[in-house]
Amino acid sequence: MRLKLNTKGNKFRVISILILSSIIINLQMDLSLVEDSNQVDLYQVIKTGENKLKTSTISGKISVSGNFGWAFLKTTGKCTGSGISSDPYIIKDLVIDGGGSGNCILIDDSDVYFKIQNCTIYNSGGIWGNAGIRFEAFVRNGQVINNTIYDCENGIFINWESTDLNVSRNNLFNNYDAGIYFINSHNNSISDNIISTNGHGMFILNSSSNIILDNQIRNNMWTGLHVTDGSNNNLIQGNFLNYDEIKIYSCSRNIIRGNTITNIGVGIFIDKDSTCNIYSNNIFNGNNDDIQDNQAECSIENPFPVETALTLGIIIIGITLGIIAIGLIIRRKYLNNEVRRFEKQAKREAEKKILVERRDKLSKLEDRESEQANAVLEENKVAVLPPPKEKLSLVETTEEAIFNENQTEIVAPAQLPKEESEIVKETVEPPKGEMISCPFCGKELSSDFIFCLRCGKKLDN
Repeated sequence: MRLKLNTKGNKFRVISILILSSIIINLQMDLSLVEDSNQVDLYQVIKTGENKLKTSTISGKISVSGNFGWAFLKTTGKCTGSGISSDPYIIKDLVIDGGGSGNCILIDDSDVYFKIQNCTIYNSGGIWGNAGIRFEAFVRNGQVINNTIYDCENGIFINWESTDLNVSRNNLFNNYDAGIYFINSHNNSISDNIISTNGHGMFILNSSSNIILDNQIRNNMWTGLHVTDGSNNNLIQGNFLNYDEIKIYSCSRNIIRGNTITNIGVGIFIDKDSTCNIYSNNIFNGNNDDIQDNQAECSIENPFPVETALTLGIIIIGITLGIIAIGLIIRRKYLNNEVRRFEKQAKREAEKKILVERRDKLSKLEDRESEQANAVLEENKVAVLPPPKEKLSLVETTEEAIFNENQTEIVAPAQLPKEESEIVKETVEPPKGEMISCPFCGKELSSDFIFCLRCGKKLDN
C-alpha cells in the first residue's frame, strides 16, 4: 500500500510540474507578444536608423554662428550650397553622436536658406535646453526634413525669435524633455512628424502663429501637445494623438480642429486663464473625458488679449506718426518751392531794375554826348570841305553835310527845310598843308583844317 501511495504521489507531482511548466511557457510567450506589439514602431525606427548608419558619414558635432559660419562649415565638407533660396546650404546624410554633452547641431543668428535632412542624431547633453538640433536665436529660413533624432534632452529646440522654419517628416523618440520644444518663436510649420516616447511630445511656450499639422504624437510620458504662457493664434489641425492629450494654459485664440485623440483621460484641456480658444470637428475615442473647457468667456468687449491690444496701439501710434511725418515733409517741400519761387521773382525784379538803371544811365550819357555835339556844331556852323581840284561852295547846316562829286557846291540834306539851310556865298580856297589824323576819330585831314570833317571836333594844330 505504501508503494502504491508513493507511486500515485509521484505521478501527481510529475503531472503538476508539467502543467505549471506549460502555463509559464504560455505566459512568457504572451508577454513577449505584448512587448513586441508595443515596441514595434520603436524597433522599426531604430532599424531605419541602423540602415542610415550603413550609408551615412560619421560626423562630429556641428556649430554655425552667423551667416559666415555656413561658409566656414562648407570648407570642412559638412555642407554644400550657397545659402540662397534656389541653392540652400545642405547638411545631409550625416550621423552625429553628441557624446553626451551640449548640442549635436547648434545654429545661431542665421537668416540664409538651409536644410538639415536625412541625418541620424543622438546622445546630446542632459542639461535643460540641450538638443539634437538647437536653433539658438534669430534663426530663419531653415528646413529640417526626414531626420531621426533620439536619446537627447530635446529632439529639436527652437528658441528666441526663430521664425520661418519648416520641420517635417522627422522621427523623434526617447528624448527626455520633449520631442520638439518652442520658446518665443513664431510663424513656424511643424508637419508630418512622428513624435513618440518622449517626455512631452511637443511643448510650446510663448510662441504664436505656428502651424502644427498632421503629426503623429503618441505614447509620450507627460503631455502630447502642451501649449502655454501666451502662445496665441496657433493652428493645431489634423494631428493623431494616442495615449496623449492637448493641454492649453494661459493662451488665447488658438484653433484646435480636425484632430484625433484616443485612449487618454482628458482629450482636450483648457484652463481658466485662457480665452477665445476655438475647437471643432475633433474625433475622440476611448477617453475618460473628451473635453474640459474651463476658459473665460470670449466677450466682444475684450476680444483681444492685452499684448494684442498693446501691439495694435503701437501700430496705430506708428501709423499716426508716419502720417504726421509725411505731412511735415510735404509742407516743407511746399515751403521750399515757395521760397525758391520768391527768390527767382526777386532776382528777376532786381535784374530788371538794374537793366532799367543801365538804360537810364546810357540814355543820359547819350543825351549828354548829343548836347556836347550840338554845342560844338553851334560854335562851328560852317564846315569846310575842300574839294581836291576846284573851289566849292559850302552849306551852313547843323546836320552832317552831304558831298556830291558831280556838283560844284555842298548842299544841305533833303529832309531839312529850306529855311534852315542857306547857301554861303563866299568861297574858300582849298587848304594846302601837311596831312594829319584826327585824334578823336582817326580821319586823315590837312593841317590847315581847324575842325574835323568827320566828328566836328576842334583840332589842336
